[in-house]
Amino acid sequence: MNNHISIATAYDLLKIRAIWDEMFPAEKEYQDFIFSEIIPLCTNYIIKECSGAVVSVISLMPMNFVNDVEMLQLKGWYMFGVATKSGFEGKGYASSLISHTISELQRNGYDFIFERPANQELINFYLKFGFTKLIKKQRYSFQHIQTLKITPYNTPQRDIETISDQILTEIRDDFKTRFEWANTTFLKKLIELGEIDRHNELQTSESLQERCFIAVKILNNTPDSIFNNAFFCFPME
Repeated sequence: MNNHISIATAYDLLKIRAIWDEMFPAEKEYQDFIFSEIIPLCTNYIIKECSGAVVSVISLMPMNFVNDVEMLQLKGWYMFGVATKSGFEGKGYASSLISHTISELQRNGYDFIFERPANQELINFYLKFGFTKLIKKQRYSFQHIQTLKITPYNTPQRDIETISDQILTEIRDDFKTRFEWANTTFLKKLIELGEIDRHNELQTSESLQERCFIAVKILNNTPDSIFNNAFFCFPME
């Protein structure tokens, strides 16, 4: 397979955006926000062919795993946006990116990676790479912010800061074993997108129980049992 894996630069973002527009169709305003505010904060691995065309991508958000009872904190990553350009499927590009990502994070001493497979077929796909711990998302709504209505893209920054602090406080009070953002900027940007409202609306969805699993890849001999009964907050849907 003739390709080159590298970390994307700012010059690659438009090419990555073209893949997202094709593989993850969404409203233009939403995608604009993702690529102006979220993706630049991530580590994005890409595959380029000899022509320089970006044909596959994977994105990573830094996460912590916290166990307040045992006074433990681990460092890891949330892997998302795994996609290959139409016409280049079946060449093993996504598998190469995932394997490369696992090797790099292992080499750099991180403790875990997790991914939210959308269906059973993808769960089976990630199992091949050693994602062995499936964690069920718990039904949960943020009690302290129910009266705060967030308007995507138009919420004042001071309100985003307040809401973000309230969410983090509530999660830390209620869940002593949890995944949380290593950089709260991600949470603030997702709030600005309106993701928190969508998250709370979906608490009543009958399909929620079927869709919300995460698969965890253990790195560097982290004990598998440490993730038992862990809580993970959005984005999941």
